[in-house]
Amino acid sequence: MTSPHPPSNETTIPQVEPTPKPKPASSFWRKIGIVSGATMLSRILGLARDMVFGALFSRFATDAFSIAFLIPNLLRRLLAEGIISTAFIPVFTGYEDKTEEEKQKAYGAVFVVFFVTLLGITVLGILLSPWIVKLFASGFAAGKLALTVELTQWMFPFIFLVSLTSFWVGLLHIRRHFAAPALGPVLLNVGIIFCALSLRFLFPRSRIILAMALGVLLGGVLQLALQVWAARREAITIFPHWNPKHPAIREVLHLMAPTLIGLGVYQLNLLISSSLASFLPTGSVTYIYYSNRLMELPLGVIAVAFATVTLPTLASKAESKEWDSFHRTLEQGVRGVMFLCIPAAFGLFVLREPIIMLLFQRGRFLQADTLATAQVFMPAAFGLIFAGMLRNLTPAFYAVKDTRTPVLIAVISLVLNASLSLLFGFILDMKATGLTLANTCSTVGSMFLSVYYLRHKLPYSFHLSLGKLSLPLLLGAGAMTAALWPTSNMFNWQAMSLLSRLGVLTGLIALGGSLFLGLTWMLGVQEVTRLTSKVTRRFRKKS
Repeated sequence: MTSPHPPSNETTIPQVEPTPKPKPASSFWRKIGIVSGATMLSRILGLARDMVFGALFSRFATDAFSIAFLIPNLLRRLLAEGIISTAFIPVFTGYEDKTEEEKQKAYGAVFVVFFVTLLGITVLGILLSPWIVKLFASGFAAGKLALTVELTQWMFPFIFLVSLTSFWVGLLHIRRHFAAPALGPVLLNVGIIFCALSLRFLFPRSRIILAMALGVLLGGVLQLALQVWAARREAITIFPHWNPKHPAIREVLHLMAPTLIGLGVYQLNLLISSSLASFLPTGSVTYIYYSNRLMELPLGVIAVAFATVTLPTLASKAESKEWDSFHRTLEQGVRGVMFLCIPAAFGLFVLREPIIMLLFQRGRFLQADTLATAQVFMPAAFGLIFAGMLRNLTPAFYAVKDTRTPVLIAVISLVLNASLSLLFGFILDMKATGLTLANTCSTVGSMFLSVYYLRHKLPYSFHLSLGKLSLPLLLGAGAMTAALWPTSNMFNWQAMSLLSRLGVLTGLIALGGSLFLGLTWMLGVQEVTRLTSKVTRRFRKKS
């Protein structure tokens, strides 16, 4: 890892061998496969982490941990992933054609400023944790509030570790290296699971959840080490260079300014949601957490994978003003997400209860917890479609260095989400289910606003033929649902053993997937016809 102590302005940048040109890019779908495969492994371990989380700890402790982990995780998504997308990748892409010395000065200057800023945020976060937690969980009783504060203080250094990790991830993405960044979360989950199982005996029964917090820190260290190692293998080297007036820093700050406003908006959105949830009965925060985790599995494997692969390409096409290619890349990403997210959403909706039962119902996670989580997840299942599309439309704004429009959309989403949360959750007394329904509605609004603004903001005539694609996909998903719903209700899931549940669920998923693919193939959906023709060509070649 690079030294955190920046040298003076007069430091000469060491001369290194020119960075080798990236290897020829593999196909778009192969890159998606690499990221999706690594993300799938991470999500599987994430589910294992959540199994441990639900089975070993009480709902009192899991409510506290969910809020405590939400706070640094929120900053991670914005300070790390958000700034990488909005500022680092677009700015650093512009330096790829410059000399090695110019690149090194830009990278080094941005790194030092980023390092110092993160250190300050981490120290402030630890000191201000009691007040921050009161904002996010104002409805918690004194004992639960105190535990949440302690957990937050333990986990706040995770911000520093994961944000530095994201700096290296941005550089790796520019070189079209996606494997190590996608595998990083795997190590985070390994660290959490290891500490939860092995270190919980070091704490008194009322505070054993602290073992999970130590696991978050261990996972952060492992993630950072993996990215630095991968960057060295790609011949990416950073020489810290103290020059706060460097043009790259000014450009990053210019692009970050709207993002920081968006940070405040996003924080306020989560602040309102978490604060409202803290006034609901014990366990509500945990059920919302598990609902989000269930949705993040396909969202990460599908939508995030597409967005990760397309952003560097979109930024490169925008830089060279290849707008036809830009449009094709964006459309290909959105179509791919719709093709995979629509059947996933319908399948999760129909099979949500047996899936939650299979994954989490053991130990201190009881049947009542399964039913409550399934109820809370119900509106979130269909939100997966719109969240996936939104994740792949937003990078188009960042690629053309428009960071203001996403902030405007976030402000509108905030107002809508807060209003609907109060309406559904409290006035209509839908409780935690009302909060997830409100979030889904605001996501739908954000997606349609993104499509509207893209048509007016991009420097070419933007058009997505989503209507033509969505109709056959909805027909295929509808047929799949019509087959799965009565079939799944034939089984007594509670009476089954773990292996029986796994076997029956696997069979139902295979049945649903086959019906969906068969019907969409007959309807001529190009994603299926391309897949079948590719498989046919390979089979003939082997024959």
